[in-house]
Amino acid sequence: MLNGGVADGRGTGALLIASLALALLMCGGLLVYGAGRGVDLTDEIFYLIWTRNPEAYPLTYQPFGYLLHPLFTLVGGNLEHYRLAGFGI
Repeated sequence: MLNGGVADGRGTGALLIASLALALLMCGGLLVYGAGRGVDLTDEIFYLIWTRNPEAYPLTYQPFGYLLHPLFTLVGGNLEHYRLAGFGI
């Protein structure tokens, strides 16, 4: 453990990896838990409208709608699956 008053570091790397793995599992668990719940309509609805239909508003242009529309279609328009697919990517 201590070598002349200085920690030898054998357990430090394992503790760091275990802590990071636990933090990742907790964040992933919270994401899966909250995937079926809404945050705030004003935060998310604009992005979902353009993702569902990139040409919904012809006077404005949001390029991410064209990029994310295939993923939204792939999950069948299911918002929970869409969020989980985004997490997986």
